[in-house]
Amino acid sequence: MNTSNLELYDIPAWKLVLRIEAYTKKITACEADMERDDLTAEERETAERNCAEWYRERAQLQEVCDVVLEREDLKYFDPPPTPWVTKFLERWFLFGSKDKTV
Repeated sequence: MNTSNLELYDIPAWKLVLRIEAYTKKITACEADMERDDLTAEERETAERNCAEWYRERAQLQEVCDVVLEREDLKYFDPPPTPWVTKFLERWFLFGSKDKTV
């Protein structure tokens, strides 16, 4: 990752998800390369090192993405919904419905 972790918190969550997916593709390709029989020991070691680094970077991005997603979700309910709003949503959109009819 070329950007610092603090800068990552300013990136929208959807862009972070795209970066995570890119790391997943890199890791998948790297693991496929490691399965090849024609790799030298040095090439295999380099591939393992790259894979481990990408796993770490993807995990860091996932942590940042989780925080950013939570922050973005809070934007829509700031201040938090009142009990009246919660009851309205439950009644009209059947959140937490106790009715078992099908």
